[in-house]
Amino acid sequence: MNFDFQYVKPVFDILNSTQVPLLNRGESHITVISPPEFGVLATAGITIDQVNQIALKEKIQSSKVKIVCLGKEDVNGKIVYQLIVSAPNLVTIREKVFQLFAKQGILATYHCWLYFWRLVHPRRRLQGRKCML
Repeated sequence: MNFDFQYVKPVFDILNSTQVPLLNRGESHITVISPPEFGVLATAGITIDQVNQIALKEKIQSSKVKIVCLGKEDVNGKIVYQLIVSAPNLVTIREKVFQLFAKQGILATYHCWLYFWRLVHPRRRLQGRKCML
C-alpha cells in the first residue's frame, strides 16, 4: 500500500535529529505481503497479479490506518525504523490471499494424489472422476 510521505515526514524529522542521520527515499509504504511470504505463496503458483487483484478488489488504497507504535530493528549494523500500524482492511487482504493459497495448495495436493493413483493403479479407473493430468 502506498502511503503519502507527508504523513510520515514529521516522524522522520524527529528520528533524524539523532546522531546518525537517516537515509530517506522520500517515499513510504505499508508492506502487506513481505517478499519472503510471497516466496511461499509462489510455491503454490500464486502470482503477483493475483495478489494485486485481491488488493484492488478490497480497495487497498482506501484502507484506514492507525499508527500503533514505532519499531526499531538492527540488522547487521543497519538500523531500520518502522511505524507499526493497525489496519483491519489490510488484515482482510492477507486473509483472502491466504484463502487463495490454501485453495491452490489443496488443488495441487489433489492433482498429485490423482497422479500417484494412476502410477500405482494404471488399469483401474477412478469411478466418476476425470483425471486432469
